[in-house]
Amino acid sequence: MGKRWVVTDIHGCYKTMYRLLHQILKISKDDQLFMLGDFVSKGPSSAKVLDHIMDLQAQGYEVYPIRGNHEQKILDKWAWWQGEPESLRGPFAGTIKAPDLVDANGQLPQKYIDFLESLPYFIETDDVWMVHAGFDFHAEDPFRDTDAMMVIRGYEVDHAYTKGKPIIHGHTPTLFASIQRQLKEFDRGGAISLDNGCVLYHPKEGTWRSKTMGRLLALDLDTRQLYLQRNIDYVPKPMPAHSPLAKIPSWVRTLPVPVFQRLIHRIVG
Repeated sequence: MGKRWVVTDIHGCYKTMYRLLHQILKISKDDQLFMLGDFVSKGPSSAKVLDHIMDLQAQGYEVYPIRGNHEQKILDKWAWWQGEPESLRGPFAGTIKAPDLVDANGQLPQKYIDFLESLPYFIETDDVWMVHAGFDFHAEDPFRDTDAMMVIRGYEVDHAYTKGKPIIHGHTPTLFASIQRQLKEFDRGGAISLDNGCVLYHPKEGTWRSKTMGRLLALDLDTRQLYLQRNIDYVPKPMPAHSPLAKIPSWVRTLPVPVFQRLIHRIVG
C-alpha cells in the first residue's frame, strides 16, 4: 500500500498544485489522495484544477475529493442563473469567482456540473475524519448538517461523536506554526486545519503574509509529516501610473495594514 496524502484549499492555483503533487509528493497509483474542497475560485486556473483532478481519477489514481463552500457556490449560482429570465440575467461568468469554468457559449460545462454534484461532504476512515470546514456538534445530527460542513469555523470537537479520531479540515486560513502545533495534538482527537491560505500569498518578502501564509500543504496521514509548496500562481497587477499609491515606495505599500495606516497618518499629519 502507498502513502495517504491530504490536500485542501487549492483555490484555482493549478501550477502550485501540480508542483506539489508531482514534483514534491510524486504521487503514484498506489497512493490515496484526499482533497478537502475549495478547488475553485479566487485563483487564476479553476478549470485546470478540476480537469487535472478528473484526469487523475480517469487514469486510475485513487483521488477522493470532497465538497467545499466554493464548489457549492458554483452550483448554487448556476441554478439561480438558469432560473432567471433570460432578458434580465447577465453573463454567468460575471456571477462567480472562477470565470474560466465557463465555456465559449457562456455556459457551465456539464462535465463540471456532474463532477461538483458528485462530491461528498465528508470522509471517515479508520483513524480520521476529513471535511472541508468541520462539524456543528450542537446540531441534532452533526453528520447531516451539510451546510456546517462547508462553512463552520471555531467549533469545539465532541469526542462522543468523533470516537476520539481527529478531524482534518480546511476552509480557515491558519498560520503555519499553528498548524504544526495542532498536529502535535493529533492523537488527542482534535481539529487540525491544513489551510495555510495558499491563494492569499503576497510576493513581497518581509510582509507577515509571505512569512506565515501562502503555502499549499500536504499531510502524510501515516507519518504526520507536512510537505509544502509556496504559491507560484500569483501574478502581480501593475500599479497604474496615475494612482496616488504609485508615488509610495513599494516597501511601504507592503507593510501590514495597521503599520501602513500609522505611517500615512504621520506623513499627512
